[in-house]
Amino acid sequence: MKSFKALLLLALFALPFAGLAQNTEMDMMRKLFSSEKRALVESFLQLNGTDANAFWEQYEAYEVERKGLADKRIALIERYAEEYAGLTNDQAVELMNESFKLKEQRLSLRKKYFKKITKAVDGKTAAGFIQIEAYVATAITFDLMDAIPFVGE
Repeated sequence: MKSFKALLLLALFALPFAGLAQNTEMDMMRKLFSSEKRALVESFLQLNGTDANAFWEQYEAYEVERKGLADKRIALIERYAEEYAGLTNDQAVELMNESFKLKEQRLSLRKKYFKKITKAVDGKTAAGFIQIEAYVATAITFDLMDAIPFVGE
C-alpha cells in the first residue's frame, strides 16, 4: 500500500506542483496511477461476471468525473504555490472558498456514484468502493498537507 501511495502522490501532485514534468510525462504518470488504482480496487472488491461488468462501467464513468475534479485541485495547489510568497487576505479567503467548493464537489460525486453502483450491483460493493476511494483520498490529503507550507510559514 505504501508504494501505491508514493506512486499516487507522484503521479497526481508532485510533478505538476514542482513543474518538472512535460505533458507527455504527466500523461504517462496518470495512466500508471490509473492502472495501479484500478488494480487496488479489483483486489479489494473481487468482483466476477455480470457484477464486475456493471461495476466497472460505473467505475469508469466515476473516474472521468473524478479526474476533472483532480485537475481543478492541482490547479488550485499550483495557484497557491504561485501566490504563496505575497498571499493577501483576499487571496487566502478566495483559495479557501475554492478548496471548500472542491471538497463539496468530491463528496457529491461519491454520493452520486454510491447510488449508481448500489443500483448496478449491490450496497456492499458500493460501500467497499467508497471505502477504498476514501482511503486513497485521505492518503493524498495527508501527504499534501505535510508537503504544502501553511499560510504564513
